[in-house]
Order: sequence, then structure tokens, then C-alpha cells
Amino acid sequence: MIFLIYCKKKIILNDCQKRTRLEILRSWFQEKIDFSKIIFSDESRFSLDGPKNQSRWHFIADEPICTPSRVMEGDSIMVFGLIGVDGLLSIRKIEGIVNGEKYVQLMDKDIIHMLKARYKSKFIFQKDNARPHTSKTAKGIFMKHKIRMLTWLPHSPDLSIIENVWHIMLVQVYDGQIFQNKTELWEKITMVAAAINEENPSKIKVLYSSIIKRYLDVIEKHGDNI
Repeated sequence: MIFLIYCKKKIILNDCQKRTRLEILRSWFQEKIDFSKIIFSDESRFSLDGPKNQSRWHFIADEPICTPSRVMEGDSIMVFGLIGVDGLLSIRKIEGIVNGEKYVQLMDKDIIHMLKARYKSKFIFQKDNARPHTSKTAKGIFMKHKIRMLTWLPHSPDLSIIENVWHIMLVQVYDGQIFQNKTELWEKITMVAAAINEENPSKIKVLYSSIIKRYLDVIEKHGDNI
């Protein structure tokens, strides 16, 4: 079996992108947004043959963190995930490619109802600017349910703490086990997510406690990434 090493890649930002990040971050502080109320969401692909050359942003050390990747042909599973300050990690399997229709159905029929039941109306929903998330229909669903949204920064995976959670999951899912099919892979993914919820919710709470410093660091760097 051949192994590769992949490391986090640093996104190179131009001056305009840095200014946009700086302006939006400053506006968050001016609006006195309660960062503990943010629900961070994202999708990540898990492959039978390992993480391949995926890039994930980690904030655990100053040096790039590398993870072994198996090199072989294999199928994959797209996973939608979200986290909350109470330590919640919730995941859903998405069949096929994420498009606007699938995203809207997931939000309208499942996720929004789950969040309202858990947090009432006391949350702010974060999503990145991927096309399925920003379609007219998706915007309409959030308006329909009166969901408060966080204006997200473009080119900013370094500011989304769910990236840390994906890294934790990747390390624990690909711990040496070889997956023969997607059923085995999904069982391992759900087992890892359940373990995080049951045994280590404090890890997510620690990530939330790092948000203010992380955002202030970007402001100090005039919008550049951290």
C-alpha cells in the first residue's frame, strides 16, 4: 500500500480580498455579534481510499499538520456537518453531488427544524459562499424560516472553526482501517461523530473560545489569512 502526505495549503489573497475580509470582520465587532451563537456549517467529502490531496485548515500548531492518504481507486461520501457552542456535532449524508435543490431540501426538511428545536431562535447560521448555498431558492428558505444569517467572508476557510472538526474526523476515520464499500465508511464516520458528541464535546467548545482571538489576529494582519 502506497501512502502520500498532504498538508494544509495557504490561500494567497490579493489586496481586494484582504480589504473585504477586514471590512466584514470589523463590521462583526461593530455590530457586537455574539460569536457563541454562530452555527458553523460545511460539507466535506470522505473517500474509500483516504483523504487524497484534500486541503483542510487546522489551527492546532504553527507548523502544517500532515495526514497519510492511501492511493487507490475508490468511491466517496459527501457529508454535511454543523457545530454549535454546546458541543453539538451533527452530520448528514448527501447522495451524489451537492446542488441547490439538495441543499434547500436538507435545510427546509431537516436542519432548520433541528436547530430551532435545539436553540429556539437564538442562533446565527453560517454557511460559505458556495453556489448551492447562495442560490435565490436557498436565500428564500432562510427568509421563510426567519433565520438570522452571518454574512460570510469569501476565501476564508481559515475563519471557520468547523474546518478543525473536519480535520479531527479525518484523522479518526482514517486511522488505518481499510474500507471495502461506502457502507463501512459511513458506519465509521457516524461512529467518530458519535464519539465526539459523547466523549469530547469540550473540543468544540474550546474552538468557540478561540474565535475572538482568531478574528482579531486577521484584523491585525490587515485581512491576510492566519
